[in-house]
Amino acid sequence: MARYLVSIHRPNNENAFLSEDKAMSKGIDQLNDDIIASAA
Repeated sequence: MARYLVSIHRPNNENAFLSEDKAMSKGIDQLNDDIIASAA
C-alpha cells in the first residue's frame, strides 16, 4: 500500500492550538478515508 504524507505549514508566530479546529481535523480524517478507499 502506498503511503502519503500531508504537511501543514504555519507561520512561526501562529498558535497551532488556536488555528486547528474540529473542522480541520474532520477534513484531514476525510482525506485519509478517501485515500484508503481509493487504494482498495
